[in-house]
Amino acid sequence: MQVIFNQIGSRISTALIHLFFSIVSIAFIILFVAYFWFPSPFFDLLEISGLLILIIATHLLSGPFLTLVVWNKNKSFKERLLDASIVTIIQFAALGYGLWILAQVRPVFIVYEVDRFRVITPNEIAINLLSKENKAWRHSFFTKPQFISIREPINNTEYLNSIELSLSGFEPSTRPDWWQSYEKGRRILQQRMHPAGKLHQRSSVKVKRKLEQSLQEVGMPMDNVFFVPLVSARNLDSWVVLLDAQANVIGYAPVGGFE
Repeated sequence: MQVIFNQIGSRISTALIHLFFSIVSIAFIILFVAYFWFPSPFFDLLEISGLLILIIATHLLSGPFLTLVVWNKNKSFKERLLDASIVTIIQFAALGYGLWILAQVRPVFIVYEVDRFRVITPNEIAINLLSKENKAWRHSFFTKPQFISIREPINNTEYLNSIELSLSGFEPSTRPDWWQSYEKGRRILQQRMHPAGKLHQRSSVKVKRKLEQSLQEVGMPMDNVFFVPLVSARNLDSWVVLLDAQANVIGYAPVGGFE
C-alpha cells in the first residue's frame, strides 16, 4: 500500500512541476499576444476571449494531465525521458495549432474606408492581389496593427467593378491592390471625420460617460477631438477611433459612432 501511495505522490508532484512550467510559458505567450497581436481595444473588438481561454486551458491541462497518467518513477531514465518528450510534443503541438488559429484572426491592418476604419485580419485579405514586390503590406508575427487607407478608383470602370466585388463580399479594404499609406488618405479623412462633441451631444448618459472617460485618457479637450467609427467582421458599431485635428490617432472609445 505504501508503494502505491509513493507512486501516486510522485505522479502528483511531477504533474504539479509540469503545471508550474506550463503556467510560466503560457504567461509569456499571453504577454506576447497582448502586446503584438491584440493591443487595446482589439481584444474586445474582435471577441477572441473565448478562443484564448480555450488555448490557455488546453495548454495548462493537457501536459500536466498526461504527465499524471504516464509518469512512473520506477521506469528507467530513458523511458521517463521518452514519456516526457512525447507529452511535451503533444502539449506544444496543441498550443502551436491554437496560436496559428489565433494568428489568423489578429488585426494586421486598420484600413480607413469611406466613412469608417475597418479592422482587417489575415484570413480576410485577398492574398491573390498581394503583390510580391510590395513589401509594405507584408506582416510578421512581431508586427503590430498598421493604419492604412484605400485609394480612390482610377476610373468609372474600376469603380463599378469595385461595387460589384463589394456586393459579393469583397470590400476594397480587404483588397491589397486598393491599399495605400495612411498619409495619402489623411486629407480625405480630415474632411470626413466628425467632432467628438457631436457624438457626445446625441448620445445617452451612459455613452456620454464612456466617451468622457476615453477623452480623459487621451488628455485632450473635447473641442479638439474628432472620431471615426471602428468596425470589424464581428462588431459593426461598438467602437470609435479618436483623432486630433491633423487626423493622428490618439485613442479609442467603446461607443458606437454611426447615427
